Amino acid sequence: MSDSTHEKKEAEVVTSTLSRYFPTKGALINGAYASTKDNLIRTMTTGLQDRKTLESKMRFVWDNTTRWGLKPPKELLFLEQFAASPHITKITEEKALKQSEFFDELIKEGVGVRKLKDIRRGPTVEMILSACAAVIKIPSHRLQTRQKCLSIVPLSWRWMECQSR
Repeated sequence: MSDSTHEKKEAEVVTSTLSRYFPTKGALINGAYASTKDNLIRTMTTGLQDRKTLESKMRFVWDNTTRWGLKPPKELLFLEQFAASPHITKITEEKALKQSEFFDELIKEGVGVRKLKDIRRGPTVEMILSACAAVIKIPSHRLQTRQKCLSIVPLSWRWMECQSR
């Protein structure tokens, strides 16, 4: 049984239904990637506007991103594996960039109050996701270790901080 046949059976999807919405394998991968990325961004940002301080906003994004990765760890793995896929269209990439503009706003806010360096969003997003992925990938039988990692302020924010305070 091929991987895609196995996945369709596991998802309980009829091939004819799937091919109606996604005529090619590339379209299916691109659609799944866009949907997964939408879910991640929504999880990261829903409720962010209620946070008052920069630190609480940054912590909120970290906590929500990590929780998102822990609930369906396969989604994080999927995003990691297909981020550089030729099936991901420019439109999908541009939409993902547009959705993550909230990072630019957080960085601008931090620069404005002289708490953060003026840095680019791309490396920032990658640092956060990499740090979250590291925590998420701690085996479940080592929950105490994972909890310790979740309870500290992530080091990924440290490299963004201004040195002159």
